[in-house]
Amino acid sequence: MRPQITLYRVIAALLLFSTIAIADQFYLRMNFEHRMRVDLTNENSANQISLSMLTSYVQELSYGDLLYVTDLRTQGFPQEQLACQRAITHGSISYVRKWIDATERGMTPEDANRFAARQLEGVISACNVPVVENAEGIRIPSAGGPCSNSTSHSFVDSNELRGCLQQTLEFWSSYFYIPANQ
Repeated sequence: MRPQITLYRVIAALLLFSTIAIADQFYLRMNFEHRMRVDLTNENSANQISLSMLTSYVQELSYGDLLYVTDLRTQGFPQEQLACQRAITHGSISYVRKWIDATERGMTPEDANRFAARQLEGVISACNVPVVENAEGIRIPSAGGPCSNSTSHSFVDSNELRGCLQQTLEFWSSYFYIPANQ
């Protein structure tokens, strides 16, 4: 097995099992969209784009307003909302992991996107739930970045959320990740 593939799989596993965000560059949620635009339009972006940027963006997308909450289980949220949040987080991270694996095996980005999209199926079944807020004003479920609108209503439209996650992850995976075999 090539060292690059092993490295990407280790990073993907770390991303999959990470529970605490490392995305310090997204300290303010409102600043996220601006940073994304700057990163994409910067002339030197080819040198700056890396797997760590993809990791940071996916974590922001997965956790949204919950990015800096240390332990969701102690916040008093109902199990339905926690299950939806797990589906969002696990689905997003698994999508990127599967996409990387598929492109490393030689799949085209389009085929890799179709293959990885199955990881988001859990969002449809788990996220037909109302959005709740705890005593500290933290809302759950929550998605960040371009998908924050999908969880800003009183009830989550799981099909809309899944579509937004898939479209965003498809773009980010294709844009930020350059397979080792190219």
